[in-house]
Amino acid sequence: MEKRERFKNIDFLRFVFTIAIVLFHIAIMGFPEFKQNCSLIKHFFIMTSNGHLAVDMFFIMAGFFMFYTYNPSVSVMDFLKKRVLRLYPLVLFFAVVYGAMWYFVYHLPGYRLYDEMMIALLLTNIFTLNKTGVTWFVSVLFWVSLLIFYCFRAFPRKYFNLLISTAVIFCYSFIIHANGGNIYGNTETYYNIFNVGIMRGIAGIGTGYLLYMFLQTIKTYKASNLKSFLYTVLECLFLYYVINNLAFHKLKYYSNFVIIIAFVGLLWLFILKRGYISKLLNNALFTGLGKYSYSIYIMHSFAIFTISKLFLLENKEFVILHPLFNIIAILLIAILLGVVTYHLVERPAARYLKNKWFPDKDKKPEMFDNTATQPVGGGN
Repeated sequence: MEKRERFKNIDFLRFVFTIAIVLFHIAIMGFPEFKQNCSLIKHFFIMTSNGHLAVDMFFIMAGFFMFYTYNPSVSVMDFLKKRVLRLYPLVLFFAVVYGAMWYFVYHLPGYRLYDEMMIALLLTNIFTLNKTGVTWFVSVLFWVSLLIFYCFRAFPRKYFNLLISTAVIFCYSFIIHANGGNIYGNTETYYNIFNVGIMRGIAGIGTGYLLYMFLQTIKTYKASNLKSFLYTVLECLFLYYVINNLAFHKLKYYSNFVIIIAFVGLLWLFILKRGYISKLLNNALFTGLGKYSYSIYIMHSFAIFTISKLFLLENKEFVILHPLFNIIAILLIAILLGVVTYHLVERPAARYLKNKWFPDKDKKPEMFDNTATQPVGGGN
């Protein structure tokens, strides 16, 4: 693989997984009071019940691309600045806007300035166990990736590999056994030490690193037509399995961890690009869609919560009579809000910080490259 190659097919996955997260949150945030009175909404809850697993997939992608784009000349401090440049402006914007709306518009009890401060400082799941919505993912991504990057620089490679492998096995095993066979949760903390959200981040980013190391052992070669056909079949199977179980029906197996395993296989195939599906989806169109994913992820809960409080709960009969219309309308509004926020907040802020911290760089910042795990997350 050529260094710094752009994986446009991964941008496709990023956008699809972001939509899966949005649909998951539309169900649990927008329609919890309607599922007993509307069969379509009840079915919608079941269909999207695995959407929160997209968070784990974003952690894995983040881990892979963090090392795929690794530059030995980048210091830990530069890495920290790039993470702040990429993740922080939107989180700060979200904390300010959401906090203001909660206090002045929603008029809801329970507003806590402490929680908003934790969100703004990227410290959710670090120093608070309260429900902090989608931002828990960004906080965990920021601190865990920084820790792993530091360890990668500090330890000899063989010790680092042992450390990461052990951490991945321990974290996934702990979460699965603590949750009855499933990957779920983010605020739960066991024995006052093991926070589920942080462990999901360690396991996912660590898995991405191990996938990167595995791919280094595979020599690049030109696949024959027969091999390309076999790769294409595998791509179709993995892509269908992951998307179908992520956003279209409830998994019938004992553990939803099988979706994570299937995704690792899918990511491996899409990075290799030896099948026709991964090559077809390696299209610039998806880069355009993928760049909005982070903004959509951060802002979608704000859109859903606002619409729910100001419209859905005030028009219950209309919601029950036209559930599909309401679901599609909220989805489109969330996407539109993300696009607008990208152009008005995310991109200008990233350019400003880039010029401040890296003024000697002649090249324009790749603000939306594959190193940004793009969003996702769920409040669960």
